[in-house]
Amino acid sequence: MLDSLDTLAAGGAAPGGPAAAARVLDATHSFLLSELCHLSYGCSKHRAHCGALELRQLVSRRDVAWLLPRELDLACAMLSLCVDGSVDCHPDTLSAATELLLATLRKCHSNRLPALSHASPSSAPAAPSCSQESVSAALVKRFATELSNASAGVRDASKAALRELALLSNRYGIHR
Repeated sequence: MLDSLDTLAAGGAAPGGPAAAARVLDATHSFLLSELCHLSYGCSKHRAHCGALELRQLVSRRDVAWLLPRELDLACAMLSLCVDGSVDCHPDTLSAATELLLATLRKCHSNRLPALSHASPSSAPAAPSCSQESVSAALVKRFATELSNASAGVRDASKAALRELALLSNRYGIHR
């Protein structure tokens, strides 16, 4: 399905031309991201692992400008999949979720970007600010909070994410 959507957008075959095709693609990807993130909270181990794999495909297709306003929601969903005390948790799900979390951080924070405008239809309405600094600060706050989580999987993923953000930004002091 994602390949078909990409083909549609690349060809501008939607009624209204390429701009309309891009809006359809943005809306569809936003819906899919929202639904896949929602599935990560309390679903069966098979659906959770599949959801993490599908989220990886979606994240790999989108640029930083589209991902950045959605990064906190995605990170929270991935942390939810890292809960290791659950009966439904599977080691592959934990691994896939942690890998996707780190890959998203690398994609969104490897290069310095100017503040993103809310004028684009792809920006998330729930994110009041889309600068890398504000998103980084929100992520650090979330990951720091999760360091006291009862689940070792969530704690380990949070530590890895904080370490990755520190390496990417050189702004957060992680002492080894």
